[in-house]
Amino acid sequence: MQLDRTRIYIRERSLPEQLDLAFRVSLEYLPNLLFFSAVVIAPLMVLNAVLLNWCLVDEFAAATISQYLALLITLMVLELPFATIPITVFLGRIMFRQPTDWKTVFGESAKYLLRFAWSQLLVRGIGLGIFLLLAIRPDAANSETITFLVFTMLYVLFARMLRPFVNEIIFLERNPIRSGKAPVITVRRRSISLHRPSTPDMIARFIMVSAACVILSLALILTCWFMQAMTTNNWRVDRSLVMFFVPLSVWIVAVQATVIRFVGYLDLRIRREGWEVELKVRAAAAELKGQLA
Repeated sequence: MQLDRTRIYIRERSLPEQLDLAFRVSLEYLPNLLFFSAVVIAPLMVLNAVLLNWCLVDEFAAATISQYLALLITLMVLELPFATIPITVFLGRIMFRQPTDWKTVFGESAKYLLRFAWSQLLVRGIGLGIFLLLAIRPDAANSETITFLVFTMLYVLFARMLRPFVNEIIFLERNPIRSGKAPVITVRRRSISLHRPSTPDMIARFIMVSAACVILSLALILTCWFMQAMTTNNWRVDRSLVMFFVPLSVWIVAVQATVIRFVGYLDLRIRREGWEVELKVRAAAAELKGQLA
């Protein structure tokens, strides 16, 4: 890892500075982010619509729309770590000026999927949450299933709040799940050492970024609804809005949230591992060497 050959200047940043940097990164690499996100998110949008279509089959009313959107948003929250894997790999590679062609990015993404399945799907409850959500049916008593799903979602969100950078650890740092050798740092040990000292900051950051994402998602949804109504002269909430524009708006915000998370991950490592200090020491040593020469 060459800290003096990065695309982002190495220094500690406040949260507003991180948000500004994330926005600039998104603008700079917008075509790449759209491509790597669309390859995974587009099939997920179709799959989600098919899996949850039963909510809207019988009646397109306020009650059924609310149920559909609640299940859809829950499913999207569960799918988020998987959907943003290629984006995480891409951002990590551009940071250190490594090749970012699609074969390399998707190859790196696929190489560590088993570690992802263990750490995210099993340990952090995402797999259980998806199973419970898909078990809900209109012709069955779902009270117990929904109760278990609510508690599972609380666990998933709590784990994501305290350990937000698990994907970065798996796909960028490439730590193993288990190792019989003492010096080898596993995903669990690395996650603890990276996150635990900054737990209060992680909680505050999660709350603020989540609130901002909710507001941005609502703003995009309302914008899509207004533009659709103006072009079609139909101000009713129809299937195209519920089944296409709502998930599209949420996924757009989710992609931006992934960039924000990556910038936050970099900032945490800069603070915890002294990257900025190391660069200053190197610069001072190079200057001294030049003077002595």
